[in-house]
Amino acid sequence: MLSFLSIRVKNKPFPLCEEHRIPKIVIYVGGGKEKAQQVLDKMYEHFKDIEGLDRAPAFNERVTSFIYVTQGNRDDKILYPQLFEKSLVYYQPTITGEHKDYRLINPATPK
Repeated sequence: MLSFLSIRVKNKPFPLCEEHRIPKIVIYVGGGKEKAQQVLDKMYEHFKDIEGLDRAPAFNERVTSFIYVTQGNRDDKILYPQLFEKSLVYYQPTITGEHKDYRLINPATPK
């Protein structure tokens, strides 16, 4: 289970400090799509009301103005774009030789 620490920068509590309103945290999740989905859901639960700058890192999908998601790293997407879907956010469904949907469910999308 994830837990989050209270952060203070320049005597201002997170997220009031401007330094924390741009992408600063990168989380690499091992264990496959299911584990990545659990982490994304938990991040959304804790940070869904935090307003970000709405500035997406390259090849990322927007969840909220503060949360973005992607698979792989930028260098691989530039050097080996054939391994990724057209958007370069998610791996090709056949990357391992068998068909699998690697896309995560956006928890901000109404069900």
